[in-house]
Amino acid sequence: RCLVLLHVDVVLKGPCPSGGQNSLAQRTETETRQPLTWLVFCRFPEHSLLVHRPWYQLDFAALSRYTIHVSEENEAPEFVPYRLTRNRPLGTCEMAPEVFMHSLFVPIVVMTLAAYSQAGGASGVGEPIEVDSESGAEIYVLGADERPADNIYGEQPYGDATGRRIAIRYYPLPDKPGGINILDLEDGSNHEILSGKPPFPAFHAWGEWLYYAQTVEGKKMLRRCNYLTLVVENVAELPPDRGSYSYGTVSPDHRYYAVSVRPPEGGPSKVHLLDLETNQWSVLLDKPGYHAKHEQFSRDDRNRVLIQLNQMPDVKVVLLSELEIGGTEKRFPADRPYTLRPTGHEAWIGNTSSIFFSTASDATTKGNVWSGKVGDEKPALVHEGTRFGHVSVSHDGKYWIGDSGEKGVPIYVGRFATGRCKRVCFSRTEYDGKQWSHAHPYL
Repeated sequence: RCLVLLHVDVVLKGPCPSGGQNSLAQRTETETRQPLTWLVFCRFPEHSLLVHRPWYQLDFAALSRYTIHVSEENEAPEFVPYRLTRNRPLGTCEMAPEVFMHSLFVPIVVMTLAAYSQAGGASGVGEPIEVDSESGAEIYVLGADERPADNIYGEQPYGDATGRRIAIRYYPLPDKPGGINILDLEDGSNHEILSGKPPFPAFHAWGEWLYYAQTVEGKKMLRRCNYLTLVVENVAELPPDRGSYSYGTVSPDHRYYAVSVRPPEGGPSKVHLLDLETNQWSVLLDKPGYHAKHEQFSRDDRNRVLIQLNQMPDVKVVLLSELEIGGTEKRFPADRPYTLRPTGHEAWIGNTSSIFFSTASDATTKGNVWSGKVGDEKPALVHEGTRFGHVSVSHDGKYWIGDSGEKGVPIYVGRFATGRCKRVCFSRTEYDGKQWSHAHPYL
């Protein structure tokens, strides 16, 4: 299952294709600005993408379903029409994806948006609010209420390995607290696991647990919630004397927690490491003059930490490095003399030791998305032509996704083996300085 999540600010306007007590038609007497999160379902193995999208007038006319045909021989995904056998009314409290295989060997891609949450509504998959005219991707609204919401950060997805459940972060309103929910994409249920100031959860992609920091009885704790059972556990205390914690990352084997920490006296952040078996802390990286951020554990059984190092104070240099548990730093071929400065958006490629990253571009560059590993003489240019910003990689490492600065901020999906990519949809992002208002797509 491939998910495409989009965070969206929308202007709700009628008419709605189905009325009913809980339909969106009931909300269109006056124009209402609603920050929403969107889901796009793609039925080719384990791929999904996540995007933010603001101010958009809903289009209720596009109702057809589509599939994507993907094979090893195809240079890029091929989008073709496909209609499901059952429709449900739009705007109900919950939405459950209806996905059927077109044939045993041809996977289906459905851009679906998950649930528009309203009290008292019945569950249902609803109808797409838009169908992309070129790709045929369908877009549905996902798990939103009156609070702004986002998919957190897209370089590693916050969801379980089955693709059934994902995390959504809600921002507070004056009369309603923020929080974190777990949304079930099959039955549409939306489960609140934290109420209050929404933390930025730790990176632990395609895992069994969602890890996050929360203050419990006056102590800052690393906690985790099981995506399927919703059981919440305390993992370890985060001592305040170490400094101010970033979100961190947990290794695939649940052994280590690596986190960027700003010292109590101030200055650039260092990388601290907690052994979750022994409860022993150590400093993994202290690089004077560099601010460490965007920590991500590898998924290749080496437990390496991908770290972004911003040279302070002007950030004219952005290094990308790999940290060993023992504290050794090894640099990836990024920034001078290899590329222009990285944008700060990078991700591991599947279960390999290589990373995928975007950089600045100018009139001399053919492209700005690259792959490379420690020890390479130079990185490989992944795609020539379109320039991309936020990037992410599919679970199996075969596909990548990125947003571009073109009109409408389109989202593209590409394939590493060919360098080809294709536009899936427009995010129509309008950046307003808030975390939820710029695209962060993931597969």
